[in-house]
Amino acid sequence: KFGELVRLDVWEGEQAGVQGTPSFRINGKLIKGAHPFETFQELIEAELEKSP
Repeated sequence: KFGELVRLDVWEGEQAGVQGTPSFRINGKLIKGAHPFETFQELIEAELEKSP
């Protein structure tokens, strides 16, 4: 029932360069591995500062 959705999700991950979990994308940047909340907070705040 969900096989096609799973295959599409895997394909999209491969296209994005994901090779393992956890993996995250923040404004197009691939972040691999587990990181503390503060790391994500800093990355997101830095990206927000770049926006007009």
